[in-house]
Amino acid sequence: MMETATRRSDLRPGERRLVREMQRLRFGRIENLPVRRGEPVFEPGLTRSLRKIKLRAANRPHPAMAAGDTQLKSEVVELLEHLRGIGDGLVRSLTVIDGLPFDLDVEEEPGDDPGAAVTSSLLPMCPPAGGAAVNKNDWGR
Repeated sequence: MMETATRRSDLRPGERRLVREMQRLRFGRIENLPVRRGEPVFEPGLTRSLRKIKLRAANRPHPAMAAGDTQLKSEVVELLEHLRGIGDGLVRSLTVIDGLPFDLDVEEEPGDDPGAAVTSSLLPMCPPAGGAAVNKNDWGR
């Protein structure tokens, strides 16, 4: 369980960016998301966001994106716990439904213990240069 990172302000920069990106997408997928030392890293040229356009539905970013420091929903806390458990690896695909993480595909070696992600051939060898995820009751804070 994540110790105290239950509010947006408790998150590391890569985690905050991931929460914002899920809220911006609202519906869709984030693909090829490297994880380094348990933190998601948006790698230009590798990481892609694929928006699902729903006909006759709200396709704008989730309203929680504009919220300030709010408490994270349990789905987001669980996602961040999984990413921290990966350490260094690659999330091939993260499904986002109404701004919240739904499921993720993590690259692993066959037979590894669950959560034992491997370094992918898609990952660059060097570090990169330089709301829906929140509870509705906290939106007004």
